[in-house]
Amino acid sequence: MIIRKVDLNDFFFCVFLALSGLGNYYNELYQIANVIVLSDIGLALFLCSLLITSCINLQRKHGYLIICFISLLIIGLLGNHMIGDILRDIKVFLYFFVAYLYCYSRKDDYLYVSRLSKTMLTMVVFTIIVCTTDFLEYGLSGLSSKQILRTFGLGLSQYGLAVSFVILLSIGSRLREKIGKITYYALLVMCLTLSITSYTRSVWLLLILSLALYYLINIISGVYKDFFSANQIIRIVIYGTAICMAFMMIYRYIEQNYSDIVSLFIGRMQSISSFGSGEIINGNADTLTGRLDGLKDYIPKYTNPLIIIGWGFGDRGKNSVSTITENSFLYYSWKYGIIWSVVLLYRLYDKFKTIFRRKNKINNAVISSLIAYIIMGGMSGHLNKYYMLPYIAIFLLIDFDRLFVADNVEEYHEKIAVIQDKGD
Repeated sequence: MIIRKVDLNDFFFCVFLALSGLGNYYNELYQIANVIVLSDIGLALFLCSLLITSCINLQRKHGYLIICFISLLIIGLLGNHMIGDILRDIKVFLYFFVAYLYCYSRKDDYLYVSRLSKTMLTMVVFTIIVCTTDFLEYGLSGLSSKQILRTFGLGLSQYGLAVSFVILLSIGSRLREKIGKITYYALLVMCLTLSITSYTRSVWLLLILSLALYYLINIISGVYKDFFSANQIIRIVIYGTAICMAFMMIYRYIEQNYSDIVSLFIGRMQSISSFGSGEIINGNADTLTGRLDGLKDYIPKYTNPLIIIGWGFGDRGKNSVSTITENSFLYYSWKYGIIWSVVLLYRLYDKFKTIFRRKNKINNAVISSLIAYIIMGGMSGHLNKYYMLPYIAIFLLIDFDRLFVADNVEEYHEKIAVIQDKGD
């Protein structure tokens, strides 16, 4: 059996991706010396594999990343920040950009994209299992007392499942052929159910915003060419009516038999209107106001000239015990400064344009979910938590539609050649 260098690297990358997919909870549960988590070991093994196989090949166009890394590291060291804090911020940088650069070099390989798909689907299933177990063990037990009991950071979390729901929805007809109708619909239902039962308002908003953007972008990009035709409108009305009636029947059944559940969820939903007002509705606090108030502690960071190039790796906020913040926009703009934030925002905008130009359902689902996740996750601190960063990097680069339109490796590469000739 012949093992290619890229096969070895793909294996260790998928190991790293799977360990990251365990989420914050399981990584910290089994951490070593209160510092090293399992996904750190996966990242180290992957980097060692790249080094041994001599497959580290940075392109000149990515040189700005090296300059950014060295700049923030030097600023952090000159600022006499704690080594542990510097390493924590370096980890955030590496988790994203190591995955980004490797995906960039392998994005046109059929086997690599196939391996990524299987690994990510496995981690979605893992997340469904642990989130379901947690809800049955803790979530249900708090209903009678109207308490919200939940464990954060299980696998990709319900945020990941909300994103998975939108993406799975976009490739329904093609994915059903590969995994079967029962498996497909089971995944779809569980992702939706666990997103709803997450007790997390930002997950609900993420799901709603993602779906709204998905259908809007499909219309704008011309994917739904006959969207305004008479037949399509009639179909939408029929399906929409059937779905509404089904939800009403389910709601009425739950309301009559499990009124505590309905009260808890309605109270939680109503409290969304309090975001930014500081009010407490039905015992649910306005977490957004607290996060916005916390920004006041960082005002001195932005009035200092150092904000132009950033405060570097390892810098902490006033009275903070960690480099982690509950506002990811704050984290990057303060640590990376104006210059590097603008550079990275421009690159992100460029990637979004590339995804949008592909004009197909799965990429429209990806860009919709990414936009919604950045908005909701940015305010909830999910963009500076390591375990989701490799997945974000993958979605920014990999065109999974190519995998589903090809039945074999040869056909895949033929389609890629045609796409590249047209200027992808």
